[in-house]
Amino acid sequence: MKFSKKINYFYKIGFYFLSLDILFGIFFVLNCFDKDMNIKSLDSIFNLYGIILIIFMLIGLFTFYLFKKMLVKRNLSVELKKVESINFEYMSFFYTYIMPLIFVNFGDKRNYLITFILLFFIGVIYIRTNLYYSNPILAIYGFKIYRVEYESKNKVQKKILISKDDLHVDDHIVYQLLSDDIIYGGKNR
Repeated sequence: MKFSKKINYFYKIGFYFLSLDILFGIFFVLNCFDKDMNIKSLDSIFNLYGIILIIFMLIGLFTFYLFKKMLVKRNLSVELKKVESINFEYMSFFYTYIMPLIFVNFGDKRNYLITFILLFFIGVIYIRTNLYYSNPILAIYGFKIYRVEYESKNKVQKKILISKDDLHVDDHIVYQLLSDDIIYGGKNR
């Protein structure tokens, strides 16, 4: 089952928002609470910036909800010929994109705009390069990333596999295609 390009693009954008939910949560705390963790004011929660952060977090969470519902529909079965864990990619994304932005000084209003411009361009790269599988939120929920090879229709397929299972060579999996080179799968039980 192949995703249409439109649905695939929607999921990539949603996964990007999901990958930044930790960062959006931190920005929300910085925006709404003072140093003693008291709410600055209701205006700090319901100002444009606070509302945008809430919307962005909800987009990510909604995407994860749809992703989990979709995973029930795994329907293709194969035997793994090669399995390589690439879980380090979760941390690469986290340290490259999220950590530097945590330390932005929001005392200067220009930094809000600069941060959103930077996040926009990071998102374009993230989506165009199919890096949505390296989403650190998926790691928090117990998903693992593998580079796998399997045979399908007498042709060797090389894919990135997102799975909750510990996988090894010769394991039989069922999977769902997420994009041309990324699949979700699990052991065929």
